[in-house]
Amino acid sequence: MPADQGIVILTEYLQTLSGKTQAVLISEYVLENPYLIEPLYHLIQSDKPKLQWHAAWVFEHIFIAKPEIIKPYIKEIVSEFHTIENNGVKRHFAKILSLTDINNMATGIFINTCFEWLKSELIPVAVKAHCIQILFHLTQKYPDLKAELRIVLEEQIPFNSVGFKSRARKILKQL
Repeated sequence: MPADQGIVILTEYLQTLSGKTQAVLISEYVLENPYLIEPLYHLIQSDKPKLQWHAAWVFEHIFIAKPEIIKPYIKEIVSEFHTIENNGVKRHFAKILSLTDINNMATGIFINTCFEWLKSELIPVAVKAHCIQILFHLTQKYPDLKAELRIVLEEQIPFNSVGFKSRARKILKQL
């Protein structure tokens, strides 16, 4: 199949994606056609929010199936993390980063973004939960973050969902 045709098919699949099963099937399609990884990543930066979100969702499933394929994109994801506006993309990228060793890539801007998202009422709980995990992993390399993470989690627990409270309490015990 010509590459252009594969990209058109991928875009059509993403525009009609309606559930996890389809996201997994599309990720398998991309894994069978690895030349689609780069176009998929670029679709995440599309100007169409639904397409961005669906592309990021498939990207996450590719990561779960074969993390090594996504590894070349991790440094860019970390450096651009603070610019993500789409909450769906935030969720999927935060999950990928929560499962990846980014200790040598995390910058002050990245760390501040994770803390800001933890404190924001506008950020979905799933994103916050992944940010908690990311920051916890970063405390292994940067122990000074432990105190700040503890303070932020303790401040945020009363104002967040059951899921947030559960994750926060688990991390507080580990800190």
